[in-house]
Amino acid sequence: MIINNNNNNNNNNNNNYNNIRSIKSIASRRRNDGGTVLVMVVVVMMLVMVVRLLPLLVLLIVVVVAAAACHYVYVACVHMPR
Repeated sequence: MIINNNNNNNNNNNNNYNNIRSIKSIASRRRNDGGTVLVMVVVVMMLVMVVRLLPLLVLLIVVVVAAAACHYVYVACVHMPR
């Protein structure tokens, strides 16, 4: 009975080893594709961030241009020859 139990344990260990080995091979195969997938995800996230911040960026440009125009008009009015 003890010998039989030992054989069962060995079979279980072999099955576990084979399962782990197959999982490792799957993981290594996935990791090879994982680089491109990660890059694609990062690019998509960056695009989403840019699209979300686009109105803010346009507003910033408009404010800067308006401030420059006001400054230019102010300088022209102050330094206008009388």
